[in-house]
Amino acid sequence: MNHEFTVRPATLATLPDVHALLPDPQDRERRTADTRQRIEDGRLSPEQFLILRTDRGVEGVALISHAPYVPAFPQVRPDTTDTALSGFLTELYARTPPGKTLVLQDDRFPLRAELAQAAGWQPDGAGAHVMYQTDLTARPYSQDPHITEYPHGTEWPQAVRDLMTRLGRADWESSEGWTLVSVPDDAGHPAGLAASGPGGRPGEISVNMLGVRPDQRGRGLGRRLEEHLFARALPAFTRHAGGTDASNHPMRRILEGLGSQLVATQLYFTRP
Repeated sequence: MNHEFTVRPATLATLPDVHALLPDPQDRERRTADTRQRIEDGRLSPEQFLILRTDRGVEGVALISHAPYVPAFPQVRPDTTDTALSGFLTELYARTPPGKTLVLQDDRFPLRAELAQAAGWQPDGAGAHVMYQTDLTARPYSQDPHITEYPHGTEWPQAVRDLMTRLGRADWESSEGWTLVSVPDDAGHPAGLAASGPGGRPGEISVNMLGVRPDQRGRGLGRRLEEHLFARALPAFTRHAGGTDASNHPMRRILEGLGSQLVATQLYFTRP
C-alpha cells in the first residue's frame, strides 16, 4: 500500500468527504446536506474542514471553527499510519490560530501525545479527561427534598455566593435553561453546589458539579446533588453526557454508582 498522504481543505466539490468516516449512509447524507445548507447560509465555509487522504481515500477530517472556544476535534480511521497522523496534526497546527485547543478522543483519534507534541501542540497540564453517558430512563432517580433550586435569573443568597468563592468558582455564571442547586450541611448552611442545563444534543442534559465544601466531603453530598439533577431532568431530558478528570476518582465513583457509562478518554492540548 502507498503510505503517501495529502492534507487539504475541503471544497464544495469534495464536501461529501467531510462526513465520509460516518458509518451510517443515511447519517452521512443528512449531515452533508446540513453542512451544505450552513455554507449556503454563510455560517460555514468549506475551507474550515481539513481532510487527510491516502490512496485508500479519506483517512481523517477536522473542523477548524472560527469560534475560539470550540476545539479542533479530529477524527481518523483507526488504522491510519503514524506518518499520516503526524502530518495531519502538523497541518492542523499550522492552520489554527494561537490559543486554539486540540482534543484527542480515543474513539476518534489515537491518544498519542508524543505525535501531538512533535507537531507543536502543548499539553494543557490537566492530564487525561474521561467522558460518561447516562440513560436517565434506565433506572429510577430520586429528587432530594432538602436541596434548594435556583433557576436561571434567580438571585443567589449571600451564603451561596460565599460558597462559590470558597470553591474557587466565583466566576461561574448561570445560562438560559440552567438551574443551580445547593445541598445543606446538618446546620442548614450551603455545603455543596451543582448546576444543570441543556447539553449539546436534543434530549441531553449537562451537569456541572461546582463542588462540595472541603469539611463536608466524603459524606455523599456530591452523589445527592448529581442524583437530584438526574431526577429533575426527566421527562424533558432522557440522556446525560459529561466528563471529569481521569484522576477525579470520587466524581467517577458518583457517576458509575448512578449508572453512567464510560464512553471515551480525552487528551487536551493548546496551540501556543
